[in-house]
Amino acid sequence: MTLKTEGYPKTWYPVAASSDLKRGQHQAVRAFGADWVLFRGISGEVGFLRRHCPHMGADLVQGGVCENGIECPLHGWRFSRMGTCDHIPSLKKSLPHIETESLPCHESFGVIFVFWGESPEYELPILPHLEGDLICSHVYKIELDTEFHTPCLNTFDLQHFERIHDR
Repeated sequence: MTLKTEGYPKTWYPVAASSDLKRGQHQAVRAFGADWVLFRGISGEVGFLRRHCPHMGADLVQGGVCENGIECPLHGWRFSRMGTCDHIPSLKKSLPHIETESLPCHESFGVIFVFWGESPEYELPILPHLEGDLICSHVYKIELDTEFHTPCLNTFDLQHFERIHDR
């Protein structure tokens, strides 16, 4: 499935604190101008799919986590972390190729990140000397009613301080 990714830079975005999502849990997420469902399978891996089932549009948030995927509440279709439908209860033969949009996920530093794009163009930057028990931080979530780039430009864009603010 081709993901339409215009409008946002192709990069990693934080979507939730790891501690907010236990095994077998899922939650609704609004990101990139669309509705998504974030879930953690029994194995502990996370998935990030479009919130509505491609079959008839049922809300996957009203369904539940099933093994390492999520199940549609309407007909029981199950979708893997990669967005492929791997079970349709009413079919006795092999499955047709059915999928929904998914985004790649990665967990680091107590945060769940998703890559806005079909596949990551680069790995999430990891600082090896800060992995494991050497980092101790709390994850804070703040909801802002603004475009995504406004906080980025005013926090991570250190170059502009010299040119704009003479610092």
